[in-house]
Amino acid sequence: MAEDQQQTPKQPVRSPRKAQRSTNKPAKMKLKRPLNLWKWAFIVLCGIIIGGSLAVVHRVTQPVETTSTVKLPDNKGNVMSIKLTKEQLNRLINNYLKHYLKNSNMKYSLTIGDHAVLKGNFKFFGATVGFGIQCDPYVQTNGNILLKATKINVGALSVPIDYVMSYVAKNYDLPKMVSINSKEQSIVLRLNQFDLGNGLHVRAQRIDLSSDVINLTGYLAK
Repeated sequence: MAEDQQQTPKQPVRSPRKAQRSTNKPAKMKLKRPLNLWKWAFIVLCGIIIGGSLAVVHRVTQPVETTSTVKLPDNKGNVMSIKLTKEQLNRLINNYLKHYLKNSNMKYSLTIGDHAVLKGNFKFFGATVGFGIQCDPYVQTNGNILLKATKINVGALSVPIDYVMSYVAKNYDLPKMVSINSKEQSIVLRLNQFDLGNGLHVRAQRIDLSSDVINLTGYLAK
């Protein structure tokens, strides 16, 4: 009975608040620092820009490559092809003669149709008579144009073609590029003597009035 009456030692009682605190306290964990993607992207971009700049500088500072196969263009020869219609050619001729004969008393015209027709006036026994010389154009081997007279119209008068052409050659103010041979009843337009400026000349390539084809070639003579 004496042994039964011995009291067991009392266990210390923890305060409920302290126990609650100890159970609710979170455990410490090591967190990994997130990667800064924008920082790495910026570094990569800077590397690309710097590398590209160095490549450009390297190319610019390289000596220019030369090769013996490269040929400089010749300052002579054909430079362009000119295709005209009869209407376009007539406008060019009329504009040229308008300025050329501005201060001349002798007026004449050259019209291109089915034929080339030279029109003007001449003196015949003191009277002023109008005429029209019909010509057929031919391209010469040197690119000049030969106008061969085939018919003359002076109204009711019967006047030889060579007489009228001789009168025109002696009395008309003609451009230096125009040459008249009354004996052969022909007119030559010497295009190779007509300088358009800076050494540019033209030569006839093909003339077909029935097909409305007038082809010229521009070339440098110097």
